[in-house]
Amino acid sequence: MSSTVAVKYRPEIDGMRAIAVVAVVLYHADLTFSQGRLFSGGFLGVDIFFVISGYLISMILLKETAENRFSFLRFYERRARRILPALFAVMLFTIVPAWFLLIPESMKEFAGSGMSALLFGSNFWFRYEDSYIAEASALKPLLHTWSLSVEEQYYILAPISLLIVRRFFNDWLMPLMIVGFWGSLGLAIGIVRSEPEFAFFLLPTRAWEILAGAILAKLELDWRDGKTGNALQQFLGGRSGNGWLTGLGLVMILGPMVLMNEEMAHPSYLTIIPVLGTVLVIRFARENVWSAQLLSNRPMVAVGLISYSLYLWHWPILVYARIAYDEIGLAQKIICIAFAVALSIASYFMIERPFRGTRFGRRFFTAASLGVFAVLMFLFSNFYATSGALYRLDAKARDYYRAANFTHWHTLKDGKNLGKSLQNSRESARCYMRDPRTACQFGNGKWITVGDSYAGSYNIALRELMKPRGDGITDFSYSRCSFVSEIWFSNTICVIVNRLRWEVIREMKQPRVFVITMNDDYLTRGKEATADPRADFKRKLRRGKKVPIVDVVASYHNNVRELLKLGHRVVLIKAMPKPRESVRDVYFRELIRRSAGSALGKLDYLFNKNPEEYARLKKIDALLTMEDHPNLIQVSPSEIFCPEKFNRRCINVNPDGPIYSQAGHPSVLGAKIVLQKVLEEYDRRFSQ
Repeated sequence: MSSTVAVKYRPEIDGMRAIAVVAVVLYHADLTFSQGRLFSGGFLGVDIFFVISGYLISMILLKETAENRFSFLRFYERRARRILPALFAVMLFTIVPAWFLLIPESMKEFAGSGMSALLFGSNFWFRYEDSYIAEASALKPLLHTWSLSVEEQYYILAPISLLIVRRFFNDWLMPLMIVGFWGSLGLAIGIVRSEPEFAFFLLPTRAWEILAGAILAKLELDWRDGKTGNALQQFLGGRSGNGWLTGLGLVMILGPMVLMNEEMAHPSYLTIIPVLGTVLVIRFARENVWSAQLLSNRPMVAVGLISYSLYLWHWPILVYARIAYDEIGLAQKIICIAFAVALSIASYFMIERPFRGTRFGRRFFTAASLGVFAVLMFLFSNFYATSGALYRLDAKARDYYRAANFTHWHTLKDGKNLGKSLQNSRESARCYMRDPRTACQFGNGKWITVGDSYAGSYNIALRELMKPRGDGITDFSYSRCSFVSEIWFSNTICVIVNRLRWEVIREMKQPRVFVITMNDDYLTRGKEATADPRADFKRKLRRGKKVPIVDVVASYHNNVRELLKLGHRVVLIKAMPKPRESVRDVYFRELIRRSAGSALGKLDYLFNKNPEEYARLKKIDALLTMEDHPNLIQVSPSEIFCPEKFNRRCINVNPDGPIYSQAGHPSVLGAKIVLQKVLEEYDRRFSQ
């Protein structure tokens, strides 16, 4: 801390930092005890950091502006010396394992988050990516920088705002701070369920936590100057007499950390408890109060001193361990935490302390910071511009990567026949999610894919296989809309989709071949059609009266029977095995580990990690199996991808590449393998 700022060092605040960072680390490590998660509400440690930062920074700003000695240059230099050196070191570190472990798409996301973190905007980047609690978030090396961006944005806005208020509305400073506090808290509570990412990541809904500390700083300064009322003066002045409030504050901090979890709305009403608890501890943990002595003991202070470095280091270490080993056990988690602590100690003594002091002058610090910033920005922008350093893979591997793009079925287009999605009125050549009345048709359109996105996954492969036969395809697939009547799963528009499918089918003059499949996850998610599905779709209805599995299957089978009655041929593809991991990610991480393209021929087979997957599939197949019919072909992917020669282990990757693209969706390769079995049976039956 600069000597020009008369803010007394308080070891108990470092003790609070220790509680906050330990909670965050244990939460991120996902440690369990007696079947329960240790510090399931450990994410609240970030909220404690916000309150502490608001208190300390506002104390500096309020004192310096009141004494007319505030300097933007000095303020931002102190902030830069505090934040940038350790942050730059961690960001440089993260690039090395990223090169060897991240697939191109993940590398591109990593690079984007790196650039946004350098520009103090990673909270915006992650707000528009996915939820902080989402599984994909556990694999983002720089995700934790969002909280730094929130604080940095506050550091930019607070001095400017404070100087304006001091100049023109000084008597209204406290009322304005209180209005800002309640406005921010009200906004957070108001949108946390409808816009959880906004509420979690952005300054407008986090400012109240920082302002809680700022208001305390203002009250303390007013108390010292005798500007508070008698009751408040006595309350604020009480230290040992009000020491019990510190104990209450600690309970209000630790209780939610143990009892809350990520399923609870946050930030919300409940977040007020640890925030208020932090305010109580900051104010009353002083002098001879027992809690102050507890927080000020040497181990607590030591952890608090390295808390910033530990916060920076622990997350990327855990992320890369998860990526490298897919799943990490207790011993590996403890090793990761120990490694993070070791790096944090080294970082504190070798990076943080030297740069915070006077060892490195302003000119050297500025030049060094700009130089490292330029190097990082160059590397991140290069990775981003080259689609995640795709050049790490050779030409053949790059082709595999492009083929494994999980949106491959979204790329199918019919430029001669534009169509509209039922979800908007825009015309497009894209086949994905089209109104069935203007469905994409290629050639004679004899083969028709019907169902949800799993059916759409067969489009490209089916089109390629039909060309030599002189046949074409029609795409009746629609995301999340399995071929069941008067039942919906994720949104009510599917009821309309299936009504329109039947409208078009009943007008067909020639018999067709229908390729039907569905995501078996939907079997348990069926809901009855509402009175006005289109209106309910517009109002984003998500709940409805549940339909039993047997009724969902019955509707599915009845639609197949109706097609057969109309003289059509039907191919019923049963459930695909479900990989527990992203097959594409595992596959390309393996390629990168093995020196990219040179290892393509060595990958051979990779298998599903769930040994019970085949048994699960047989139960699903038993539900989906129909009575025999001359025009009905039934195919079980489980028999194709979980063969006896591999003891019924299900294949995720074969020597030609990944069987899957995203989750359980078959890749083009996987779809071709299934369809080749279909065509063998089709030719056997109908080639005469």
